[in-house]
Amino acid sequence: MVKNMKLDGFIRKLQNNFGDNVLTLSGNILITAPLHNAAAALDNSKIKPIKEAVKRIRQGYEFLEVDLVYGLTDIEIKFFANKKRLNSKEFLEEFNEKLLLLVQDILAQDAYSVRLNIFGKYCAEGKALTFRYLNKEDDVRYIVVDEEKRLLVDKIFTPKVVTALLVLTAAGYAGYVLYGKYFNK
Repeated sequence: MVKNMKLDGFIRKLQNNFGDNVLTLSGNILITAPLHNAAAALDNSKIKPIKEAVKRIRQGYEFLEVDLVYGLTDIEIKFFANKKRLNSKEFLEEFNEKLLLLVQDILAQDAYSVRLNIFGKYCAEGKALTFRYLNKEDDVRYIVVDEEKRLLVDKIFTPKVVTALLVLTAAGYAGYVLYGKYFNK
């Protein structure tokens, strides 16, 4: 079971590294406790479900840096990724669902208020989308702020193409060396 999980994680990481999509993302979720109950905001029993939800996001998206920062009356969840490759063509929708579940889990706790502000750029299928995730209570949505065509260089020099060219170059060089050693005496 553990080997399968490690193998699945390795395969997912390999697929992401050879993915044609590029993600840059930054932002945070600010969880604020009510002022009359600020001391209870950092109560470990109430933070534990938040930590578990963040752990699920970390496991699902290994390429994202996710940090928890504790304040006096608030908790901040920071997200960051800089030009990370990924395989998923539906990342924006999938991540929206994860954020929606996270916000709903947080709001189910106590009288917390949650403010979500995550933005970035996602390049997929010939388009570069500038996006922003926002929330109003437990309604989490993303909007595409800007859409540009992807550069031809980005389309051509994907990791799959570069790896194939490197393998062909190495095989050609090995063939050249072997030909010179055994057939050109």
